[in-house]
Amino acid sequence: MPATRLDHYTIRCTDMEQTREFYQQVVGLQIGERPDLGVKGYWLYAGDTPVVHLLDKAEMEEISGDVRANSDTAALDHVAFLCQGLEETRTLLTQNGIAYQETHFPGLMYQIFVTDPDNVLVEMNFRETQG
Repeated sequence: MPATRLDHYTIRCTDMEQTREFYQQVVGLQIGERPDLGVKGYWLYAGDTPVVHLLDKAEMEEISGDVRANSDTAALDHVAFLCQGLEETRTLLTQNGIAYQETHFPGLMYQIFVTDPDNVLVEMNFRETQG
């Protein structure tokens, strides 16, 4: 029963609205349908797939007995997205004063690395044929 693809990742946010805004404005994800899970949060979609789930860190820490309440996921290194619009992304980041690093693998892709409001490293990959 092997895994077939990455489904989503969840961030326990210190400021959920700021984090939501980052993923909408910088990464281009959209708020989508989310079932009532008994806690506040958002599901952010890439196309029709909810790839980033947001939860309020303070609310999660108040929930006793929840396996997620006190877990430490500091080993997470980064999350990567396939993106489009390299020039537009550079402009957006620069105009908003968001620091980023860029790497280029000629013939393959450009990569832009940014840090989200909760200190998660986000990698945005732009295939060479997409510009």
